[in-house]
Amino acid sequence: KTIDLNGVGSNFIPYVGLHPATYVNKILVGGRPARLAMDEIDDKKSSFMLLLNVRSGKMIHSFQCLSSHGKKKQGRESEEHSIVTTLEQSPAVDTVAVGTSDGSVHLINTLHDVKLFSLQHKNKQKPKKMTSNNMNAVSSISFRTDGNATRQGVAPLAVGCD
Repeated sequence: KTIDLNGVGSNFIPYVGLHPATYVNKILVGGRPARLAMDEIDDKKSSFMLLLNVRSGKMIHSFQCLSSHGKKKQGRESEEHSIVTTLEQSPAVDTVAVGTSDGSVHLINTLHDVKLFSLQHKNKQKPKKMTSNNMNAVSSISFRTDGNATRQGVAPLAVGCD
């Protein structure tokens, strides 16, 4: 089925999807805007994560807490913007961990479109040869949900990087 992204479709390239627990017929899709230059992106339509209804084929929400607002790099806006590379449902309802290509991990409340907190991973190793892959990109995220973690009332987060 084709999903109507209300004008965002041509400006969004999907990379990863997740079906959040308790969200019937819905899927979160992470990716990047098709054009990454800041002056070409309309902030109201440029998002790195969308909530889609797979039954109706409609976009329900574009998450503005992850939208690009221009990172400052040496006094000017950076041409580099992070791409959503992985999504993981947390044990808490309406909460998702989002990994990006720049090594950031954001914990997002999907109900209120709020970034709860962010972590940053920096790879200390230098690549042996130049590649187009970002060495800091988050490739996987997992929450610990076994008996020990739940008895203590926490869900530790594990992050994997390329």
